[in-house]
Amino acid sequence: MATAEFCIFYDQDGKNACNTGYIIHDALTISDFQAVADAFWNNWCSLVIPNLSNAIETTQMVMKDVDGPWEVNAATAVSKVGGTVIPALPPNCAVGLTRTDAISRYKGRWYIPGVPESDVDDAGNILPSFGSNLAANFPTIATNMLGFSNAKIANRHAVGGLPGSYVYVSVDSYGYISTVVSQKQRRF
Repeated sequence: MATAEFCIFYDQDGKNACNTGYIIHDALTISDFQAVADAFWNNWCSLVIPNLSNAIETTQMVMKDVDGPWEVNAATAVSKVGGTVIPALPPNCAVGLTRTDAISRYKGRWYIPGVPESDVDDAGNILPSFGSNLAANFPTIATNMLGFSNAKIANRHAVGGLPGSYVYVSVDSYGYISTVVSQKQRRF
């Protein structure tokens, strides 16, 4: 299987962030690779973005082949705005979505901005209805991705402590961190 790295870009109040992640796949052509990117983007737009505040704008997704020359933009004719008409927490706050795989139960994380203020209690905890609903959408995304070059969302593990030496393992479960977390901005 080949590996792709993706980055989904956000804008909130002029502050930019992105979520990076990995997809393992069997794409053999650039058009198959483009189909994987488009499928992931379309699933993200239909299952993740509607849960976020309309104060957040998801502007694009870029996916590049980790081991090869391909780099594509997902089908992003227009950016997508969150589907909840409620103010968002400040741009540095996010919900931490965990990704667990079979290797030593490793947990990767995505820090997803645009948390509606109404989905956090007075103590700064993510309401279970929001966190569990968001996490529950990812197995659906994973199932939908299989039809596109057998694509699977993956975590990256360093091998033997060597820089640049990694193994990619498909994610088998998703969860969320119950408190609001500080968003980590990643570079693509």
